[in-house]
Amino acid sequence: MQLLLLFTACILVAGWDLVARRVPNNLLIVLAAMQCVLMVAGCAEASWLQAVAGLGAGLIGLLPFYLLRMMGAGDVKFAALMGLMCGPWTLFVTWVFASLCAGIHAAVVLSVRASPVLSVVHDNWEQSRVARFLQVQRQGRRGIPYAAYLASGLLYLHFVHPVPFPR
Repeated sequence: MQLLLLFTACILVAGWDLVARRVPNNLLIVLAAMQCVLMVAGCAEASWLQAVAGLGAGLIGLLPFYLLRMMGAGDVKFAALMGLMCGPWTLFVTWVFASLCAGIHAAVVLSVRASPVLSVVHDNWEQSRVARFLQVQRQGRRGIPYAAYLASGLLYLHFVHPVPFPR
């Protein structure tokens, strides 16, 4: 049950973040409530202590980036939810993965803007139907889909390359 919730949370959050560049509060609240039910039932991956430590690590670790306007609030809240679901160690490893992905994303964006050839390709992309659809969905929001990178890192760690993390 825990893995199903984790998989569902990651897919929904990544999809929303990639398309709309936002993570809905209602979704996070429902997922957190479902995680708490699993914890009460004894079906959760992390113990209560690990879950609270992970929640705190997610909030405290990423809140400064939100306050500096380097990250959206949904990214911080999703990191806290991930900490609640998996504990601080898994959150930390996922955070490193997501930060590397976000850094690569930023480097690609800066390279495209700096290159005359790639900027022409970018301008053509901006005129495509898909790009216009995404612009409407994003309602002017821009930035790196950090929650999607967090979600993909967590999916990778749990389903593609499971690593026994200390508990």
